[in-house]
Amino acid sequence: MGISVAGAKSGTDKKDGQKVIPTLVTVNSKGVVTDVSSGVKLDPKFQGLLEKTVSAMIKKPAMEHGHPISSQMILNMKLVTNKLDNGQYSVRFAYQSSKALPTGSWYWVHTAHGQLRLANRYASSDLSNTQFGQPQEIHQPGYYQRPQPSGR
Repeated sequence: MGISVAGAKSGTDKKDGQKVIPTLVTVNSKGVVTDVSSGVKLDPKFQGLLEKTVSAMIKKPAMEHGHPISSQMILNMKLVTNKLDNGQYSVRFAYQSSKALPTGSWYWVHTAHGQLRLANRYASSDLSNTQFGQPQEIHQPGYYQRPQPSGR
């Protein structure tokens, strides 16, 4: 695939010297991925590749008391590029780690201080009570936008 890597701008955590992209994933009770929202703005080609990769990874729903349920999780994904003999690059996303989220309807929030956080739509409007996990520093304020649901 000949995609320019310049479109993959992120100021996310780094593992092994490469950038890790936090990705909020929503899966319905049938095990179908219904939304993939990266914590950073991606070029549409990369967003499409990320959605395809995550959808291929997840085939079963979360289970609670023996019953399938809808769920959300964070997948930390790394963009991997390899230069081909013809000078083009192959590009793919590789799984790094994951974290289950508590029940709710989570979405990304970019704070005025350049931090990336999760907030729950069903919690109070005071974001200090709805955050989950540690804040993540984003070093390019203004570039990132709060991702909108993909409308799948």
